[in-house]
Amino acid sequence: MAIALHSFKIDSDGEIRICHTFYGETEAEAEATQKAHAKDCPHYGPALAQGKTIDITEDLDELPVPEEAALLELLGFEDEQWWKLRAPTEEEIDEEGEEE
Repeated sequence: MAIALHSFKIDSDGEIRICHTFYGETEAEAEATQKAHAKDCPHYGPALAQGKTIDITEDLDELPVPEEAALLELLGFEDEQWWKLRAPTEEEIDEEGEEE
């Protein structure tokens, strides 16, 4: 079973502004990706080392597919919610204008 390791970084003011998600075929693989990222990231690495993250593991049926529709489904967005995530393409704007 695939794993998503969601790691929320706690800022110095106690707020959470960033969440990293690390994926792996196993929990060990997701944790290895997390540690590799922490090694190179000047903000996340110290937070992880100092225990200033909250990590939540999620079981997945499979690793995410690198396609927008699949990622939106993974995140639980309904069809009409995807507009909130990005600006529409010119083609989408043209199609919407033709319907009016």
